[in-house]
Amino acid sequence: MTNIDLDTFVKGKIKAHPRKFEVRYPNETETIINLLKQAIEKAKDPLAYRYNYLTIAEYCQEVLGYNMVSEDGLRKIIARIAKANGCEL
Repeated sequence: MTNIDLDTFVKGKIKAHPRKFEVRYPNETETIINLLKQAIEKAKDPLAYRYNYLTIAEYCQEVLGYNMVSEDGLRKIIARIAKANGCEL
């Protein structure tokens, strides 16, 4: 049995989950961040309530062709990306 420091062991276990959308699709993640920034810019528009996570998910699926996850799953992913990058709507 080898003598491994606990901190080394714990740090070795911490890795990005390979199934996570942000890891598997980095280009799509950047596109989503740009869409979120566009929605934030429209915040003062009278129709700003239409710019939400579900609308962005629908746009990604219908226009950009993101069929790798369901619409509701994509909405949750967009919300997670927004929270991680300070772009919450």
